[in-house]
Amino acid sequence: MSILSRRTAVSERRRPASGTPPDPGPERLLYDQACELLLAARGLRAVAGNDGTQPAIAATLGCLEATFDALADTMTALRAQAAEQAVAAGGGARPETAAGARRVIEQCDETARTLRIARDMAGGLRARLGPALADVPT
Repeated sequence: MSILSRRTAVSERRRPASGTPPDPGPERLLYDQACELLLAARGLRAVAGNDGTQPAIAATLGCLEATFDALADTMTALRAQAAEQAVAAGGGARPETAAGARRVIEQCDETARTLRIARDMAGGLRARLGPALADVPT
């Protein structure tokens, strides 16, 4: 099952018998935003190599730079929730559960660092290409 088909499954699971959609809970809001991000990334990929996109490359890299930064902040925000989930899945306050929660926190932190590296790389590329792209005839 793909990520986006899971989104539909989550929607259907939360729909009450009356057929009216419920108020979205925090789990739904978080997941919907993640799906929107995935759709946006696929849309970017679909047009990125098209002729005529050169004038938008620097601005697009600026958006990607900001997106990577926001995603790094998101990972930092998710780390406590993810650690709590690891503890709950491990059966509570056992030593191996605590070690698993620490690994989850470390992985969240590493993911945030990697996203900040991607942010810096996109920013560097934008700074390098911006002036060159300003001279591209439109």
